[in-house]
Amino acid sequence: MTTKMLTPFVEDFIGLGLFINKMNDEVYFGHGGWNEGYSNELKAHRDKGLWGSCVNQL
Repeated sequence: MTTKMLTPFVEDFIGLGLFINKMNDEVYFGHGGWNEGYSNELKAHRDKGLWGSCVNQL
């Protein structure tokens, strides 16, 4: 399932439910969102795991 999620699906930068970023032959993925009063962002490396997660109160 992970391979499917990180395989470009609609565009080169969109996987199955995630956005894909390639930098220097490294693959990162993530997704962000917001709700009333909050925003969040998750970024991770395909092979090394979690890179960063942030929740902000607006």
